[in-house]
Amino acid sequence: MVVVQSTNSPYTVQDTGKAPGTVANLVGWAGAWLRTQKENGAALPTAILVARNEGKPIKFPLAPEGSTRLSAGNQPLSLAWNGGTPPFRVRLERQGKEPVVFDQTNLDQRRFSSPPLELSAGAYQLVVSDAVQQQATVAIDVVPMATLPPAPAGLLSTSTPDSLKETVYAVWLASQDQALILEAYQRALRWQSQHEPAKWLVYSLEKGKRPEPPTFSKP
Repeated sequence: MVVVQSTNSPYTVQDTGKAPGTVANLVGWAGAWLRTQKENGAALPTAILVARNEGKPIKFPLAPEGSTRLSAGNQPLSLAWNGGTPPFRVRLERQGKEPVVFDQTNLDQRRFSSPPLELSAGAYQLVVSDAVQQQATVAIDVVPMATLPPAPAGLLSTSTPDSLKETVYAVWLASQDQALILEAYQRALRWQSQHEPAKWLVYSLEKGKRPEPPTFSKP
């Protein structure tokens, strides 16, 4: 059994003997990193830091290099950014015909979740602008899910709860490449209301915190 203890709840994985040792190590690595973020204050609601960022340039911790990859499919697109002066405008465009996917104005928060979108593979551009004409742009390469790094062998086939498996996979995905942070964020958001460590991951990624890859797991 692997137990990662937080001040509020245990992060426990029951080892049935069928799961590979690498999986137990991976769960322990992810849980330890999330616990550290919580203890260091990174895994706290981003709203606490809003006052510090008011008026500063708009930045995307979820796409620190200005470009990112995202899996294709029907799903909401969730975003978070720092800086800027509200209200904000968020616009997603696709190269080619009918380029405007959505254009949302008068946003007071530095978070946004769209309605479910049918995102097909291709090149997109995300633009966030604010009340004083600052803006930031992110290039999004939407790709077939099969082209993303697969989960480490055995992780998704274990008998542990889906919320835990998906959270661990999201932590691992974020560690593989900065261009995968936004994808990891989408996956963690799906579980944050049911699984506290997923919420810690969401807040940590919003603050630009990203784990180093584990040395014992490879895709």
